[in-house]
Amino acid sequence: MGKDLFETYSEARDVFASVRKGSGIDPERLCFELEEDELRQTQNAQLALYAVGVAAFCCLKSRLGEGREFAAMAGHSV
Repeated sequence: MGKDLFETYSEARDVFASVRKGSGIDPERLCFELEEDELRQTQNAQLALYAVGVAAFCCLKSRLGEGREFAAMAGHSV
């Protein structure tokens, strides 16, 4: 989950590093190495969804350029 973002965009790697620093948990392991049944466990799924969601937003924001404002956001609650 999110591996293409992580491998392609430095913004995604920066988000994953921030998540690792803030949580003490390796989001790469959660997103790329866990079996599906382990990833579905709440304690793993919530952090993985957060990391990938924020990474996707940061990649989008950097591609749209400065000065763009977002009127609304949607995502998973954590």
